[in-house]
Amino acid sequence: MIAVPGSEDMVLKNSASLSGHCRLCLVMNGYSGSRARRLAAEANVDTSIRLRTVPGFPVRHGTAVTVLLDHAEEDFVLLDADCFVRDPKVLELPGFEPDEYLAAPDHDHFFNVNRVTGERFPRTHFLVFNVKLVREVMARHRINAEKYARAPRRLVRALASMGYGNHNFPRSHLRHFDTLLLLMAMARYDGLRPRWIAAGASQIVHWKHHATALASLGGRASLGSDEPELD
Repeated sequence: MIAVPGSEDMVLKNSASLSGHCRLCLVMNGYSGSRARRLAAEANVDTSIRLRTVPGFPVRHGTAVTVLLDHAEEDFVLLDADCFVRDPKVLELPGFEPDEYLAAPDHDHFFNVNRVTGERFPRTHFLVFNVKLVREVMARHRINAEKYARAPRRLVRALASMGYGNHNFPRSHLRHFDTLLLLMAMARYDGLRPRWIAAGASQIVHWKHHATALASLGGRASLGSDEPELD
């Protein structure tokens, strides 16, 4: 779970809800040493990492994810601080098939559909990485998990063969390759695919999308009777 300044309430509530269900590592991005130590002490985590940044100025999300992918010793789950797992089974690392480079929930809050190709691209709220395969894609195409404003020239032809490029970015409503999206597109080019985890709102909830959906219906967001309301 990556924490940035301002996310502390979500971090504490989420880490408490995950206690006993997984080995939770808190990655603190944009914190001073003293503030990071306080948060790590308050949060219910097994381990913690502080990225060396200027306090109050976190590095980009893609940079933080790249660091984790570069240094991870095993497959891992990337979890947003405001993404709450209600069913611990969702946290179990899948036995990946040889062509599966990551896994994501099969729920429309957790992917975007490209308007042109109809292909689904996972969002970064909850991702399970097959670290070995992801690293191979990164090395093969000399890319990482960062945001790319435009397609690197050397990849233009490969992307165009799938219908993507500067005319059609994977996330259609954006005019750039957002965090991890260039890597995902090139993984597809390499014949790899995501695994879609059968998980609905009763099993996993991304707070931002859940609250937005309920607000559109005139309701108030809650995580359920066994979780505190988030004000």
